[in-house]
Amino acid sequence: MTMTEPYPVIEERRLPAAAPGRLFARRRRELSELPPSPPGTALVFQAEGRFKVFDEQQHLTGTEDFVLDALSVAVVKVRPHKVFADLQLPSAHHSEPFAVRVTFKATVTRPELVVRQGAFDLAEDLGQHLRKDPRLAEICAAHRIEQLADVRVLIDARISAYYAYRGYNQPGIDIELVLVEVLTPKELEERDRRERTVVLDYQLQQQVEDLEQGKRRQLLENEQAINRRVSELEHDHAESTELRERRHAAERAEWEHRERRLEQQRNALIREKEMLLEDAAAKRNQAYLDEGVDSLLALAQAQGKISPLELARLKRDDRIRLDERRWDAIKTLMNGDNGDLLSADPQPLIDALMADLTGPTDTAVLSAGAGAADRADRALAANRYDSDLDLNPPDEDDFHG
Repeated sequence: MTMTEPYPVIEERRLPAAAPGRLFARRRRELSELPPSPPGTALVFQAEGRFKVFDEQQHLTGTEDFVLDALSVAVVKVRPHKVFADLQLPSAHHSEPFAVRVTFKATVTRPELVVRQGAFDLAEDLGQHLRKDPRLAEICAAHRIEQLADVRVLIDARISAYYAYRGYNQPGIDIELVLVEVLTPKELEERDRRERTVVLDYQLQQQVEDLEQGKRRQLLENEQAINRRVSELEHDHAESTELRERRHAAERAEWEHRERRLEQQRNALIREKEMLLEDAAAKRNQAYLDEGVDSLLALAQAQGKISPLELARLKRDDRIRLDERRWDAIKTLMNGDNGDLLSADPQPLIDALMADLTGPTDTAVLSAGAGAADRADRALAANRYDSDLDLNPPDEDDFHG
């Protein structure tokens, strides 16, 4: 690799003769005639065949003898500096060489010797020194560029051993081996980049396909799980529906059985009630029959078969007929031809009938003979007339109120 700046001599400049002093003034060289010396460098003056190194911690005044008598001055870098030696070694394929870079650390120990030797290319000298080992070319020629990893191990071991056995010697400079590298060629980097790109694309495509396949598999598994779940739910629903229908059927059967039992009980109660009502009606009818016509008429009125007015008229007619029969009996007893056949006195019976018809009367009237009988006939006729000609018969209003 070509160095970006010269090393170890950074700059070297010829100096003109110092101007003589005027009158009594001392001779002096202008410091502007000297090159700049940055930190880490030393000025080496050449005067009268000798080299004087100025690296003291002080400033030049331009009146120093080695400055006034100097013919040239050089700026030498004295700090440690990395030097790279690059080698191109052929591989098994002639168009693909191995690029080897060896890093050294160089430190100037005697600047005056370096300036006396003159300018030289340290990196090139180091590369030439390493190429003197024929084993390096043999190692590289036996491997392809794709075997870069193996070559790195072998080259590193070989250069380290070679330099330890035969180091580079340069007066005034201490040089130390730091690092051995076998660089990756740009063509190989590009090819590897393309191959990695292809591999990465393939891996990415495989990952995408795997992801899609996994997604499809997951979707299929989810769909199967959903279908199984739906089937289970449908089965559970069918079972629950069947159980519910069975339970409802059992409940309906139980309710129907209860309704039938209740209906039977109700019918039994109705029949029992009807029988009781029939028995009561029969007993009531029998009682009415036992009590006589008045009870039957009251029953007919209660059942709505006759009105109260009709009932009153019927009772009045019965009373009139009864009275007529009684009067006939009295007259028969009092005026009949067969009265002498009676073994008992008829007068108490006549008094009872008259009391029932007309209320209590004076018995003396009845015992007065024929005149009393005539008066009784007239009273009976009058009572009979009044009964037939009742001027204020009962009406419906007399039975409601």
